[in-house]
Amino acid sequence: MSRYALIACVLGAAALGGCQTTKSPSEMSYAELKQYSAALVERCRQEGAKPGAETQACVYQEARADEANRQDSIRRRRAFGVALAQAGNNFQRSAETQAQISRSLIRSPQPVPNLYRGPQTIHCSSRPGMGTVETTCR
Repeated sequence: MSRYALIACVLGAAALGGCQTTKSPSEMSYAELKQYSAALVERCRQEGAKPGAETQACVYQEARADEANRQDSIRRRRAFGVALAQAGNNFQRSAETQAQISRSLIRSPQPVPNLYRGPQTIHCSSRPGMGTVETTCR
């Protein structure tokens, strides 16, 4: 795995790990549900809701807002996962393309532009000598 792909994976894991996830009320145990309800009532009291119908309406609204936040968090994590997969696919395609280009450059000589006579193909051969290398190009 390349260094860039590894960095992308670590950043993705950090981003996903940093998200605060909570269970929905339907997934909570009785004790968790009581604790969640108490936290909602306390939040409404801090906002200044009066006991009775106002607190009940506030708790209902806060619970709906929490559910919307949970759904939005799930949607963002899924979108991030899709984007990370697409980035990985793009990186792989780019690496394959670069490998094909490299292989084609190694196999065939490339034309070198000549300002006076147009593009020409240069073929070179080397012959080792006593402490020197003799190279002939035509």
